[in-house]
Amino acid sequence: MGEIRNVPKIDIDTVGVIDALMENDRLNEELAELILERERAIALYNAALDRLVHIQDDFENLQIDAVCDRQTQTIDSQEDNVIVQEDTTDDKEKNEE
Repeated sequence: MGEIRNVPKIDIDTVGVIDALMENDRLNEELAELILERERAIALYNAALDRLVHIQDDFENLQIDAVCDRQTQTIDSQEDNVIVQEDTTDDKEKNEE
């Protein structure tokens, strides 16, 4: 959990531009590797942000579920109290007879 499984690939246009610049000797190999590494880092960063958004959504949904569960428990408890009061009233009426 929390693991980034699908890191997006580097934009094919970026790779194409880098290849074209290298072929025309306008970009050396070391600089090209740095650019590609930067693009990979950006892709990983964006994937991490997406994952964080999903985690935040899941957390908010869990909070909503917890509030609903507490409300349901409160309603159930109130219903149980009403039943106990009705039983107590019935028992008192039987004893008076």
